Amino acid sequence: FVWPCGTSFCTGPASNPVKQTFAGTNAFYLLLDHVSDGDVRSTMAAAAARGANLLRFFAFSNGPGSGNVVMAHPIQSSLGTFNEDALRRLDLVLAEARGAGLRVIMPLVNFEEEMGGMQWYVDAALGLNGDGTHKDKELFYSDARVKEAYWRYVSLILSRTNSLTGVRYAEDPTIFALELANEPHTSNRWEADRGRAPGALVKAWVWEMAARIKGFDGGYGGMVSTGEEGYRSDGDTADPHGAWINGGFKGVDFVGNTACPDVSFATVHGKGERERGRVERERERETERGGRWVGGWPPARAQARDHPDTCGWFSQSLSLSLPSHIVYPDNWEVPASDYAWVGPHYLADRAAIAHAAGKPLIIEEYGMKAGYGPGRDGLYSYMHAQAEELGIAATLAWAAYAWPVDEGPDSYNFAWGSPGTAALEARFGGVAAA
Repeated sequence: FVWPCGTSFCTGPASNPVKQTFAGTNAFYLLLDHVSDGDVRSTMAAAAARGANLLRFFAFSNGPGSGNVVMAHPIQSSLGTFNEDALRRLDLVLAEARGAGLRVIMPLVNFEEEMGGMQWYVDAALGLNGDGTHKDKELFYSDARVKEAYWRYVSLILSRTNSLTGVRYAEDPTIFALELANEPHTSNRWEADRGRAPGALVKAWVWEMAARIKGFDGGYGGMVSTGEEGYRSDGDTADPHGAWINGGFKGVDFVGNTACPDVSFATVHGKGERERGRVERERERETERGGRWVGGWPPARAQARDHPDTCGWFSQSLSLSLPSHIVYPDNWEVPASDYAWVGPHYLADRAAIAHAAGKPLIIEEYGMKAGYGPGRDGLYSYMHAQAEELGIAATLAWAAYAWPVDEGPDSYNFAWGSPGTAALEARFGGVAAA
């Protein structure tokens, strides 16, 4: 296994550790119905040929899907009912990664609904309200029945033996880490609106589930992480963007989660475009009530007026319309001319927290829409330079494909050979030479 050695990652025995930096891309899509076995193979081959040594993909699929992501053959068609054919696709991903010399990070559920996320578990385990509305998604973190349903899937993954390699997942060093979720958080101000301490709900769940995975079957030897974006509930809220990323707006305690002894490393993503409007509405609501807004940034309308090139900072808009959100300097009310804000005001803070806890940090998702500021190569190069300067142990760009993909103005995806490729190849080459 790869293991954390201080603020770095190491391979080999503890008596003779070899420090190693990791770099690659996200390939969230590998379990989707329209992706063929051949596409899985080409994804691994293309990444390895360019020097990547790490990929991240969504290692779950629950229910029929929603929106543009419809799944005819999910791993979990109904609660506790698992599809062996779909699990064999997961086997293939691991087998092909192993053959290509790649490690993989595997998030085990999604906060959002696409591919069957936390709300799917809540609905399946608890049912709908009497009026047909959904129960709070936040019950995923606290209700014992929902937690056990999630754990049933996690334990299935840990105990599975790969049908192609014969290697038990819990013993497969191809798995760089299991992640508790893709971007665990709460709905906006969910705890604050109920008089609760922001970040406590998710933190309790992180500590419980990380301990259960590490204690599985006598002790899981691989790494575990949260998959979170990097929100704080106790940070500086004076910065124009600080109130909503540092003040508990999203119900995440980065400091507390990173401190969990069973969490092997910290991660940062971000939030974005879809959130910007929600925060603006929250601000207006508080103002109408005569209250003082404490959960956002200065008025977005004024920012857009003064900076017409503004797209913001953290977000993503996928060709499949998946609403995960990541480190993108084009989506946080930061104009293109100021994209370098991210280094000293965000990454440096999170790196300092992780390193103070004696743990590595991964920039797990970063990217941009076409046409933003420095261009994809320029932005990627900046992010890679920040990683080197701050001692960040791994980087994963969003999101490269081995076949043509929509690269329009609303997409963060790109095909190998498009802008961004050169910067990633330079990063991969530098990592290999280190």
